Amino acid sequence: MKSDTRWPHLEIGEREAIGLALQIGAWLILMDDAAGRNAVSALADLHVTGTIGVLYRAATERQFPDATNMASAFEESILLLKATNFFFNAKLDAAISKLSFRLHQFEATSR
Repeated sequence: MKSDTRWPHLEIGEREAIGLALQIGAWLILMDDAAGRNAVSALADLHVTGTIGVLYRAATERQFPDATNMASAFEESILLLKATNFFFNAKLDAAISKLSFRLHQFEATSR
Protein backbone atom coordinates (compact mmCIF):
# COMPACT_ATOMS: atom_id res chain seq x y z
CA MET A 1 0.00 0.00 0.00
CA LYS A 2 1.29 3.44 -0.92
CA SER A 3 1.78 5.75 2.08
CA ASP A 4 -0.98 8.33 2.49
CA THR A 5 0.39 11.86 2.10
CA ARG A 6 -2.62 13.81 3.40
CA TRP A 7 -0.93 14.19 6.77
CA PRO A 8 2.73 15.06 6.10
CA HIS A 9 3.27 16.07 9.74
CA LEU A 10 2.60 12.48 10.90
CA GLU A 11 5.06 9.64 11.05
CA ILE A 12 4.70 7.04 8.31
CA GLY A 13 3.16 4.48 10.68
CA GLU A 14 0.34 6.80 11.70
CA ARG A 15 -0.27 7.85 8.08
CA GLU A 16 -0.44 4.26 6.92
CA ALA A 17 -2.69 3.18 9.81
CA ILE A 18 -5.15 5.99 9.08
CA GLY A 19 -5.02 5.32 5.35
CA LEU A 20 -5.65 1.61 5.84
CA ALA A 21 -8.51 2.25 8.27
CA LEU A 22 -10.15 4.53 5.73
CA GLN A 23 -9.50 2.08 2.90
CA ILE A 24 -11.18 -0.84 4.67
CA GLY A 25 -14.00 1.27 6.09
CA ALA A 26 -13.08 0.82 9.74
CA TRP A 27 -15.05 2.89 12.21
CA LEU A 28 -12.42 2.83 15.00
CA ILE A 29 -8.64 3.07 15.11
CA LEU A 30 -6.28 2.53 18.02
CA MET A 31 -3.74 5.34 18.17
CA ASP A 32 -1.81 6.85 21.06
CA ASP A 33 0.20 9.47 19.16
CA ALA A 34 -1.32 12.90 19.87
CA ALA A 35 -0.80 14.28 16.37
CA GLY A 36 -2.31 11.14 14.86
CA ARG A 37 -5.28 11.28 17.23
CA ASN A 38 -5.87 14.92 16.25
CA ALA A 39 -5.76 14.02 12.55
CA VAL A 40 -8.27 11.22 13.06
CA SER A 41 -10.60 13.38 15.13
CA ALA A 42 -11.02 15.65 12.10
CA LEU A 43 -12.41 12.74 10.06
CA ALA A 44 -16.17 12.21 10.25
CA ASP A 45 -16.16 8.49 9.45
CA LEU A 46 -13.39 7.35 11.76
CA HIS A 47 -13.18 7.41 15.54
CA VAL A 48 -10.07 7.01 17.66
CA THR A 49 -9.25 5.42 20.97
CA GLY A 50 -5.96 4.83 22.69
CA THR A 51 -4.46 2.18 24.91
CA ILE A 52 -6.05 3.73 28.01
CA GLY A 53 -9.44 3.66 26.28
CA VAL A 54 -9.03 -0.02 25.46
CA LEU A 55 -8.14 -0.81 29.07
CA TYR A 56 -11.10 1.23 30.34
CA ARG A 57 -13.49 -0.50 27.97
CA ALA A 58 -12.12 -3.89 29.01
CA ALA A 59 -12.85 -2.97 32.62
CA THR A 60 -16.38 -1.72 31.91
CA GLU A 61 -17.11 -4.93 30.02
CA ARG A 62 -15.54 -7.05 32.78
CA GLN A 63 -12.94 -8.48 30.41
CA PHE A 64 -10.05 -8.81 32.87
CA PRO A 65 -9.84 -12.55 33.54
CA ASP A 66 -9.44 -13.60 37.17
CA ALA A 67 -10.19 -10.08 38.42
CA THR A 68 -13.04 -9.58 40.84
CA ASN A 69 -12.70 -5.80 40.99
CA MET A 70 -12.50 -4.15 37.57
CA ALA A 71 -11.40 -0.77 38.96
CA SER A 72 -8.43 -2.41 40.65
CA ALA A 73 -7.63 -4.40 37.51
CA PHE A 74 -7.69 -1.18 35.45
CA GLU A 75 -5.40 0.57 37.94
CA GLU A 76 -3.01 -2.38 37.99
CA SER A 77 -2.87 -2.32 34.19
CA ILE A 78 -2.03 1.38 34.29
CA LEU A 79 0.80 0.72 36.75
CA LEU A 80 2.17 -1.98 34.46
CA LEU A 81 1.93 0.42 31.52
CA LYS A 82 3.79 3.08 33.51
CA ALA A 83 6.67 0.63 33.88
CA THR A 84 7.16 0.80 30.11
CA ASN A 85 8.13 3.68 27.83
CA PHE A 86 4.46 4.64 27.33
CA PHE A 87 4.17 8.43 27.48
CA PHE A 88 2.29 9.85 30.47
CA ASN A 89 1.77 13.49 31.35
CA ALA A 90 -0.36 15.42 33.84
CA LYS A 91 -3.32 15.67 31.45
CA LEU A 92 -3.36 11.92 30.83
CA ASP A 93 -2.92 11.18 34.53
CA ALA A 94 -5.92 13.41 35.31
CA ALA A 95 -8.03 11.62 32.69
CA ILE A 96 -6.98 8.24 34.10
CA SER A 97 -7.95 9.37 37.60
CA LYS A 98 -11.43 10.30 36.35
CA LEU A 99 -11.82 6.94 34.61
CA SER A 100 -10.66 5.12 37.71
CA PHE A 101 -13.13 7.08 39.84
CA ARG A 102 -15.96 6.12 37.47
CA LEU A 103 -14.97 2.48 37.68
CA HIS A 104 -14.92 2.59 41.49
CA GLN A 105 -18.38 4.16 41.43
CA PHE A 106 -19.59 1.46 39.07
CA GLU A 107 -18.12 -1.27 41.25
CA ALA A 108 -19.79 0.19 44.35
CA THR A 109 -23.22 0.35 42.73
CA SER A 110 -23.04 -3.11 41.16
CA ARG A 111 -22.53 -4.97 44.44
